[in-house]
Amino acid sequence: MSLDWSLEKVHNWEELANNRTHRNITDAIVFKTMAIGISEITEKNYVEFYQRIRVWEQAFGASMYYSEQGKRHEWPITLFDVKRRIGLFTNASRLTEKQFLKLLSENLFRDQHRPIEREKDLLAFLAEKFGEPEFEKDPEEQVA
Repeated sequence: MSLDWSLEKVHNWEELANNRTHRNITDAIVFKTMAIGISEITEKNYVEFYQRIRVWEQAFGASMYYSEQGKRHEWPITLFDVKRRIGLFTNASRLTEKQFLKLLSENLFRDQHRPIEREKDLLAFLAEKFGEPEFEKDPEEQVA
């Protein structure tokens, strides 16, 4: 299923659509609706919408990045960014707070295992190619 969205109900939406920076922010927010399980931004829910994005970004990193002098910098979504887009809606599935937290924890758990699995694969490859590594003994063990 495609992700459909609209800015038609956003005050002065043309400003958001005609500015590259605003378009990038809007795109990030639109795609984040799938992760956070809130399909529209309203006057009543924009703070909760932002809180879920903030929690997600704290867990997985900023939704956007920019480069400056060859360095990559995080560009998190702000409360102002969300509030400015009140009226935006998508066809993303809706999640209760409990469902959102379950999805968040499942993704955190899955992502925490990825580096470990890559590390295990690398160690197995190196052991096969070069033999088991010899580790230095703990200095306290050498004294005994």
